[in-house]
Amino acid sequence: MTLVSILGDSIFRGITVENGKYRLRRAFRDELAERYGLCVRDLCRFGAVIGKGMEIFAKNAGSVIAGGFTVIEYGGNDCDYEWEDIAKAPSGSHICRTPPELFDREYRQMITEVRRKGGIPLASTLPPIDADRYFDWICRGGLDRNAILSWLGDVGHIFRWHESYSDAVARIAREEKCGILDLRSAFFAAPEGYRSLLCEDGIHPNGRGQDLLYRTLSEAVAA
Repeated sequence: MTLVSILGDSIFRGITVENGKYRLRRAFRDELAERYGLCVRDLCRFGAVIGKGMEIFAKNAGSVIAGGFTVIEYGGNDCDYEWEDIAKAPSGSHICRTPPELFDREYRQMITEVRRKGGIPLASTLPPIDADRYFDWICRGGLDRNAILSWLGDVGHIFRWHESYSDAVARIAREEKCGILDLRSAFFAAPEGYRSLLCEDGIHPNGRGQDLLYRTLSEAVAA
C-alpha cells in the first residue's frame, strides 16, 4: 500500500452532513483508503486553515516518511468569512480568515517544509461548492439573508471567491514545481454533475464524493 499523509480540513477528514448535522464517517473513510490501496495518516482537522496546518505539521513532522506522499489540502476555510459579523454590519469592512497574500506565503512554506523532511508534497485543488446551498446553510440559524447579500453583491460571489483560492493552489504548485492533486477537475468531470456529490451544506462531499476523492488520490500517487 502507498503511504500518504494528509494535511487538511474536514474535506479529507471524512465529515458529511446528514439531517442538518455534521457526522464523522471514519470507518467509511478508512474503507475507501484500503479499497484504493492507500495507507493514510490523517492529519486533518475540522475547520483548519493553512496557519493551523503549519502548527499541526510542526508537531507531526517526524511522521513524514522520506519518499512518502503528503497531501496539502487547505483553502476552503481560509477563504471563508465570519458571516454573523457581516450580517450585523453589512456596510463594514470584513477580512476572510486567511487573506490571499498570507495564504500564498504559508502554502509555499508548507511545500518547502514537506520537502525538507524528505516527503513528496501534493497540492490539492478544492472541490467546487454549491453556492446556493452554502448560502442557505450559513443563514439557517436566522442570520439576515438580505444583509449578507447586500455585502456579497450576489450569491455567486461565494463560488468565485472560493474558486480563486483553488486557482491559487494550482498556481503555487506550478511555480513551486509541486505535484497537483486536482480534485476540482475530477468533480467537474463527474457525469452526474458535481452538485450531486455534495452534502446539503453545499461544501462537504457526500459518500459518492468521498469515493471520488480517494479514487482521484490513488490515481495521482500512482502517476
